[in-house]
Amino acid sequence: MKYPRIIIDLSKIEANARVAVEAGREHSINIIGVTKACLGAPEVGRAMLAGGVAGLSDSRVSNLRRLRSAGLPGQLMLLRLPMLSEVDDVVELADASLNTSPDVIERLGQAAAVTGRRHGVIIMVETGDAREGVTPAGVAPLAVAAEMADGVDFLGVGTNVACLTGCPPSAVNLELLAEAAHVAAETIGRPLAVVSGGNSSAWRLLREGGLPEEVNELRLGEAILLGRETAEGTHIPEMLEDAFLLEAEIIESLPGRNGHHIAALGLQDTAVDDLIPLDPGWQVVKGSSDHLVLRRDTDPSPIGSTIVFRPGYQSLLRAMTSPFVEKHYV
Repeated sequence: MKYPRIIIDLSKIEANARVAVEAGREHSINIIGVTKACLGAPEVGRAMLAGGVAGLSDSRVSNLRRLRSAGLPGQLMLLRLPMLSEVDDVVELADASLNTSPDVIERLGQAAAVTGRRHGVIIMVETGDAREGVTPAGVAPLAVAAEMADGVDFLGVGTNVACLTGCPPSAVNLELLAEAAHVAAETIGRPLAVVSGGNSSAWRLLREGGLPEEVNELRLGEAILLGRETAEGTHIPEMLEDAFLLEAEIIESLPGRNGHHIAALGLQDTAVDDLIPLDPGWQVVKGSSDHLVLRRDTDPSPIGSTIVFRPGYQSLLRAMTSPFVEKHYV
């Protein structure tokens, strides 16, 4: 057996997806599964789809290619704004993408028209997180550009919160999205198909019925993968937290050093400060590129033994994208 390795329980991912989908169904909200923390692993995408998500999304074109090549059914969405240099691949691999530029929208339409395809466009609206998005005042002209572009289907509007600055979703900032949806619909003279209200940070609002009635879609990654909402970083009681477990091997255990141990796990493998040992007797001290220093106040663990962690989102992302971490699906 090779270490470090991450064990991925697909049945738990499917179970979490079912909880999310049912919660969305109660409020007529579609759930889109986000696979970007898992390098677009088809196994993970398939588990999300088995749990009933309406489609899959990822931030990298190469990850979408993995999902598409695996023959997974359903719609694929590109989460990151398309680069001009990749519009041909975006149109080939994604059914829709998030956008803020009329130039990119036009180029997407041209690429789609050449191949006989149509590409869905969602306009992102800035509502407080300061990442991507036009101001609400900029929605109307962009909606016109998307509606008029050849090869493009203007689907609607979306927003992102609690990602860059940590601005949490609220009735105030999501009302900005709702207003933008109304402006866009009035501008083009028809209802919007999609009003995408954000990510796993919106879970509490979803559960409490606090999302604006215009919102009909959420994009969930961390909630489904780790059973956590991201506004406060808390566990979602209805979901499982241990769909992913990261194992590392002890390579140093010396007597007389106050419980000092070293595991063969470092920054090239994962985000070491985002790991939670399953055994509370372990304490993470510090990590370097290749080593993780730990302390164990109870009985020492011999060289060759293993320690198991529950990863947070950043450590999951790093572990799933590291070539040094074995991936084991169960």
